[in-house]
Amino acid sequence: YITRIFFILFLYIFYGICVACAAIMSAVLLHRYAAPKRVSFLVLLITWYGWLTSFSVVALVPLDVYTTLSGEGNVNVVLYLWRVSYWSTQLLTWLAIPVLQHYSLSGAPSVLGRFGYALNRMWKFYAIVGVLAVLGVLVAAAFGKLELATLPQLIVTFSNTYGLVAIMALLGYGLVEVPKVLWRRSFPETRLKWHLHRVGKSCDRLEKASKELEQCLIIVVITMQQIPRSETELREQAISLMNFANK
Repeated sequence: YITRIFFILFLYIFYGICVACAAIMSAVLLHRYAAPKRVSFLVLLITWYGWLTSFSVVALVPLDVYTTLSGEGNVNVVLYLWRVSYWSTQLLTWLAIPVLQHYSLSGAPSVLGRFGYALNRMWKFYAIVGVLAVLGVLVAAAFGKLELATLPQLIVTFSNTYGLVAIMALLGYGLVEVPKVLWRRSFPETRLKWHLHRVGKSCDRLEKASKELEQCLIIVVITMQQIPRSETELREQAISLMNFANK
């Protein structure tokens, strides 16, 4: 009995050590591949937590398997850890990360303006998904295949099904793309011609972008000349825009 208790304690200690290592590894990867001075702290924090929940599953699976097979240990603790990992991942997938993506793409000068742009872009997606979900629930309830007590389980099932389909699609893409890349690399002359063709198209796009930038700079200069000197905030924004364009 004492040996089993020590073994269970060892599993929980193993879980804690693995979670700590996952947290440190996520921070190291962010420091290696992200630019902390250019990326906001909120984006770094959400990315770090997303990686932490993904890596922590590796430590949680052995604890869950032993608790289930042996019937020992606190099952409620393992269930709570799974719920924290699962629902936090769902919130990141369907709410936090999509909003932050549109927030980073927004050109609004203020924080509230960027959040307003993100919510304005996301409400259409949520409305379409919500309408389809309601129609599906109504159809299933009309045929007597659904009860209100099983509705939460159905939502979880749909979410997991979406994740499995996405994983299979990405794996299928990788299984097709990897041989294609290896096949292209086996013909260096053809690949060189293809890259030269891409360089020519990129030069054309660069020339068009340069002309558009020059027109924007002319508009900014003309607009800045018409801004009163009392409007210091507008003049500073115009000057910062010009400096950014010149870079």
